[in-house]
Amino acid sequence: FPSHDKIDLHIGTASTSSVQGNIIGGISLTTSASSGLPGIFSGISVDAGAVNIGNIAANIIGADSGTGSISITSTFGTGAAISGIYATSTDHVRIQNNIIGSISNGGSQAIGYNFHGISTNGVGGSYIISGNRIGSSNTPHSITVGLQGPLPNGVSTFSGITNTATGTITITGNQIINASVYGLGASIFRGIHNTGGSGILTIEDNSIIAGSSIGTGEFTAITSSGAVSIANINRNIIRNHGIWGSTTPFTGILQRGAVVESIHINKN
Repeated sequence: FPSHDKIDLHIGTASTSSVQGNIIGGISLTTSASSGLPGIFSGISVDAGAVNIGNIAANIIGADSGTGSISITSTFGTGAAISGIYATSTDHVRIQNNIIGSISNGGSQAIGYNFHGISTNGVGGSYIISGNRIGSSNTPHSITVGLQGPLPNGVSTFSGITNTATGTITITGNQIINASVYGLGASIFRGIHNTGGSGILTIEDNSIIAGSSIGTGEFTAITSSGAVSIANINRNIIRNHGIWGSTTPFTGILQRGAVVESIHINKN
């Protein structure tokens, strides 16, 4: 099968659907599938429609502490995607207050993985992504991408929050904490990565803390390249990161999109 989705929605826009208070954990999955997003595993996947995810009662994907509540192994080859919450929509979507943590990979060290804590997509889709925690506030390496060890590791990517949707995007008050990417070579760590949006883009009051990488690819806490009117990137906390690659470039905040009116980067 191409993907293992625990909750998969394809819904309309006549009314707003709701996904609240679910616990998805205690899973060990081995698959020969190779899949782009939503991935060989996705905790919650939305293929269309208007939906609220966790704004009333948090969904927990994995666990809020510990390691390995969800273990995903690919036997196909490198590059398989994994997502905690995936959504593609042309409508309005709220993703709030959810917990994604205690997730790891198994199998061969030579296989790399692409992990997305929250991935939002869709032409014209507008998203509020707020109050989520990706990782654990009290367990080091709560999320690990790839395998640590003495043998050559596959190239892997960790992305806490990724947005490609082109509507109004608000990313506020999220924690990305205690996550590690173990792949070697050009492995990448991205806290918040935005390539979409329109109108006013807001990335504020987020915390990207205690991430680690052993690869040589980029380590970027916040990056945005969307063609928006106004970009607000304010009051974010970036600290306590570990970078073990001797040539790994570190960037705290990178804004490189074609912003039409103004850019505000303050009090980070």
